[in-house]
Amino acid sequence: MSADQSGFTMGNSDAPQGTQVAFVKNTGSISQQVYLNTGVYDLSFLAAQRANVQATYQEIEVLLDGTVVGTITPSSTTYGLYQTPLFTVSSGPHTIEFLGLNPNGGDNTVFVDEVQV
Repeated sequence: MSADQSGFTMGNSDAPQGTQVAFVKNTGSISQQVYLNTGVYDLSFLAAQRANVQATYQEIEVLLDGTVVGTITPSSTTYGLYQTPLFTVSSGPHTIEFLGLNPNGGDNTVFVDEVQV
């Protein structure tokens, strides 16, 4: 997590929700376990490229239980809404993960906020 206007986020606008954002830097990842009932879902979230120090751009995969359900490349340093295609799950605990691909190498980061299932 990185706070609004920290050395890491000072080139971007403040977090859309709260006062800090999660981030995926280079080939790192963030994840969280959630409980879902049987059904069809998608994930939506706000994301932005890190401003000022990006070598190129960051691309991220969105995974559910280790399976890719979407690949996202935020188009700017302004937070935009992104959404995965629909996926089906059975009832139980599931792990949502955002994985950095960093396709062109260098120091690249995406900020992620307001994740909703």
